[in-house]
Amino acid sequence: MAEYIVSGNVIIDEIHQYTGESYVRLGGGAIYALSGYRVWTDSCAFVGYAGCDFFDNYGEWLRNSGINECCVTPAYDYDFRSILTYDENGFYTSSNGESFRTGLNKEHLGRCTPTMECCTPYAEAHKGKIKGWEIHSHVDAVFYQQFKKLARECGFKTGCELRQKILHGTDRDNKRGHQES
Repeated sequence: MAEYIVSGNVIIDEIHQYTGESYVRLGGGAIYALSGYRVWTDSCAFVGYAGCDFFDNYGEWLRNSGINECCVTPAYDYDFRSILTYDENGFYTSSNGESFRTGLNKEHLGRCTPTMECCTPYAEAHKGKIKGWEIHSHVDAVFYQQFKKLARECGFKTGCELRQKILHGTDRDNKRGHQES
């Protein structure tokens, strides 16, 4: 049972260099946040939606990183894949949120955003044992309020990536903030 949970989007970055070299890297805010938690504790896990190929893509990294627990709800056949093409100056163009290999786009990625249906069963099953839960995704104000209530009921602290609109009632150039309760 993990004490620190991370939920959010997972993305496979397919990177193409101007030299012709290509490789695949794990990406997405949830994976980066999970990596950060893992630096400080062995007791962390991922809970959320992903492609059916999540463990094919992330399994080796999870094992090598000592992350032994994941509660993944399959949302699609394949994880979202972003294609990044770098030029000789280090600038890149992206596939504009479209994953040509899997046929998924930004709208599909949004469906991998954590929901109460995904988080509540895990939180209730581990009530009183979870210390913190990071939501690393673009959640809306309704979800965040429900999630904060769940956190109070189950006894854990939360961290969320939020748009300024949620924090201040305006879109404010779509800048992101971080909120903790």
